[in-house]
Amino acid sequence: MADAAPLKLCKGCGFSYEEGQGRRNLGTTSDMADWSQAETYEFFRAVQQPQQGRLKWSTIRSAWIKKNTEAKIRKFSSTVEKQPLPKSVWQQRGWHESVIDRFEPKWSDEYGTYVHELPIATLRWEEAHEAVETKVLEQEKAASKKKGSKSNADQELHVPEMEQATKSEGKEKKAQAAQQKKVVSSNVKIAAMAARAMGSLCAAETSLGKLLAKADGVDALEPQSLQLCQDSMEKVKTWGAAARAAVNAQEANKSLGSDVEQASLIPLPFDHADLKVLLQQSAAGQKALKDSFPKKEPRPKAAAKAAVKQPAGGEGGDTEVQPAKSREVDMSRDGQKESNGQATCRAQHLKYPEAGALLREVTLQESKLVVYVNTLPDLIQEKTNRCALFAHMLAEAIRTNGNMLTLLIFSDEANPGNILAARHPRKSNLVYFTFWEFPLLHVQSLWLPLSLIRSNEVSDAGSSFAETTRGIVEHVFDEVVDGFAVSIKGHAEMLFIREVILLNDHEGMRSISGSKGAAGANPCAHCVNVLSNGRSCPRSYVTIQEMDASKFMRQTDAGVLDIRRHFDGCATKQSLSQAEVALGWNARELRRSIFASEKLKPWISLDGLLVDTMHQYYSHGLIAQELGLWFGRYRSAGFSLSVLQKYFTIGWKTTKDSLVSPAQCCTEHLFREDSDFRGDASACAIALPLVWAFSQEILHQHEKMQEAIVSLDALYAVTKCLQRMKWNPAEGKCLVSLQQAHMTAFQAAYDAALTRPKAHYALHVWRQVLRWGRHADCFVGERKHRIFKSQVAPKMTNLNTFSKSCLLQLTQMELLDAEDMEAYTGRLLGKLRADPACAQVVGLPKDSKFSTEIEYHCVKYAKNNFLILSNDCCVKVQGAVSNDVSMFLLAADEFTKGCPVGCYPPNTLAPHMQALRTPCGLLYWAGTEAAERCQGFMEGAVDAAQRVVKEVSQSLAASKL
Repeated sequence: MADAAPLKLCKGCGFSYEEGQGRRNLGTTSDMADWSQAETYEFFRAVQQPQQGRLKWSTIRSAWIKKNTEAKIRKFSSTVEKQPLPKSVWQQRGWHESVIDRFEPKWSDEYGTYVHELPIATLRWEEAHEAVETKVLEQEKAASKKKGSKSNADQELHVPEMEQATKSEGKEKKAQAAQQKKVVSSNVKIAAMAARAMGSLCAAETSLGKLLAKADGVDALEPQSLQLCQDSMEKVKTWGAAARAAVNAQEANKSLGSDVEQASLIPLPFDHADLKVLLQQSAAGQKALKDSFPKKEPRPKAAAKAAVKQPAGGEGGDTEVQPAKSREVDMSRDGQKESNGQATCRAQHLKYPEAGALLREVTLQESKLVVYVNTLPDLIQEKTNRCALFAHMLAEAIRTNGNMLTLLIFSDEANPGNILAARHPRKSNLVYFTFWEFPLLHVQSLWLPLSLIRSNEVSDAGSSFAETTRGIVEHVFDEVVDGFAVSIKGHAEMLFIREVILLNDHEGMRSISGSKGAAGANPCAHCVNVLSNGRSCPRSYVTIQEMDASKFMRQTDAGVLDIRRHFDGCATKQSLSQAEVALGWNARELRRSIFASEKLKPWISLDGLLVDTMHQYYSHGLIAQELGLWFGRYRSAGFSLSVLQKYFTIGWKTTKDSLVSPAQCCTEHLFREDSDFRGDASACAIALPLVWAFSQEILHQHEKMQEAIVSLDALYAVTKCLQRMKWNPAEGKCLVSLQQAHMTAFQAAYDAALTRPKAHYALHVWRQVLRWGRHADCFVGERKHRIFKSQVAPKMTNLNTFSKSCLLQLTQMELLDAEDMEAYTGRLLGKLRADPACAQVVGLPKDSKFSTEIEYHCVKYAKNNFLILSNDCCVKVQGAVSNDVSMFLLAADEFTKGCPVGCYPPNTLAPHMQALRTPCGLLYWAGTEAAERCQGFMEGAVDAAQRVVKEVSQSLAASKL
């Protein structure tokens, strides 16, 4: 570029700016005198963006106005004014403390603190931009009058043609993008067809295999039918292998990044018509082959029944007795026939061969309701045979705890339809189980389906969940009371159930135990002397506002028995009703519950009813209440939701496993005045740390928000303790003190009468951790419900067989969900590669294998995830490496001094989850349960850069000050 040349300013591209361009006169070259060399370069680069060899005049005009505006701002920068603002505000705007201290502080009655007056340029961008733009438009208007009007086609400047290579490169890129789009579309179609065909091919392979195995060694079979079945078997195997390969390849393509080109899938060797013909041929061949099997001789009694009475004419009578015509049964899903006129066989024992063998019927004693239950010993054996991870977990539990294990049962209602419907017909109660001694509890495949029943079936039969739970647990007791054998990798083990732990939300605990919950004067089933808010407290009684756990009198199994006896002694309905309210228990449900079963006394105790922290805090719990009250205080202080939304949307990046983004957790639908936060558990897990960080950075000096911020900070400390306690129970030793601090701050910030029973229930968590040795919650069970809601229940149309069919399909899917043991012991994921140079840098053998992702303890650590190792150390995962001995994560040290790349054994990262955010400055704990395989909340780094604080602070100051 040459700044001095008046007619030809750019030697590089040949673009000229002529002084007398008529109606396009923007100004003279003297206006460029105030431009720096870099700005001159940038101007000519900006206008060199031709469209088909020509340049739009608006592009040149906008670039000229922008550069002249910036020059005007510098020119008038000497005209300043002083703004009196507190020191903290100047610091948030980016001013250094030493610069602020140069100006003497003065007291301000308006702000109630000392302020500093700093000189600020008064000429703003908008003012300078408007002046320059007006000048340019006037010059163009004057030039237009001299030259006259021209067509719109003349609104372009001739510029040099771009090189032909640039155009060809653009065409090639477009062609590549179009080709890749075709590949992706073709892959989706192939994978979808393969997925639909796999079920039919698998069923055909199973039936053909059984029939051919039965036909092996049998003589006098029809050769054509046998050959047809054998040919069909070969084709079914070939097509099934191709379908599985296509589905697996598509899953691998999904794991690739958006910038990586997908490889084309191999086309399937069949289409829909071919598949239909093959299945019809297979069915016809099987039927003909079965008919050619030798018929067994009838038994004597059967032969006698088959004989018919002869007519009066004797043996020579011409009356022929026809055999009874068999009744045709349409076993299709909706009673429809296929196009060939033959009914499609969908018998449950054929559709779910493995799950059907595990199903049992349990008839409840009082209501005579039939409940479908899986047999526990056989289900455990089937899962052990199929899933290496489950077998390894079971072997580890036996190795560390002996043959006496504790059964953990989770039950909860799930609604696959409209949750606001009063009586949704498909709303069901699902029951899952696992073993308490398993090293991990957060993996979905370690929880097996035990039972399922529709809620309407229970209510229509006059039963209750207390009775159904008792019937299910008693059935399991009868099956395993004397122990049961399990074969693990060829080694037989005899297992015994020591105790049973029941995990539910607070409503589930109330329904299965017979407790009245918040409807009674005593809302807590674990306490004797705790009353609801607003009730007068006799001596030694307290309300749920009490935070000193030492004042609580524990309920015992003997106490529950005394309550039952007291109910039995009530002579009138009125006295019984009054006793139920006063004692906090329902007499009828208590008699039907597990506590009234003599058979279950060795298994069941009141301590076995766990308080679930997910529902106490995250799912419509204390976090939602706290966020709602905080937002009400925030709005009453004069702040708008838009400021909070801006903070949520600036600089925050979620991982691919996240189901919701931060922006989706900050909407007018979720944040409402005089209402709890309306998000689910995942939204609460994301919103809480962000609102806390917003309060600490933006609102920390606003007096009206101080009490609310203190309460929010105390709640945030409780959630962090709960997360750490999942991995290390010893981390929960400070839980009670943190909960008490939160209740104190909450009651100081808001009305103490707003304290809910959930705040009291949560105070029992640490005692149950001490009793059972670890902490568990309902997050994994809620994730299991997603399969029922989205994949199973919507496809069931017959409500009469809904419970049985859903349980069969869930069981069949569970048996097919086989995970490798390496998911726990450690494995590399993705494409493995050798990199001797990198191996030498990190001090590992040259034959080490590298990848972008690693899985350890069923937690995935992927490239670009951030991990917090301590309060002042955060690392960014660069990849993973493995040799014959061990595996390591390659991580760059982002926030501490030392080696830029280090090796971290995965066992040192086991207490830390994969990151939810990308850090850039300040670090905060944040998390979500959206990750499919993660326990608790992912501990990660939050991007809270000074840019975020500065921009939001300016918006806040503009709206408030």
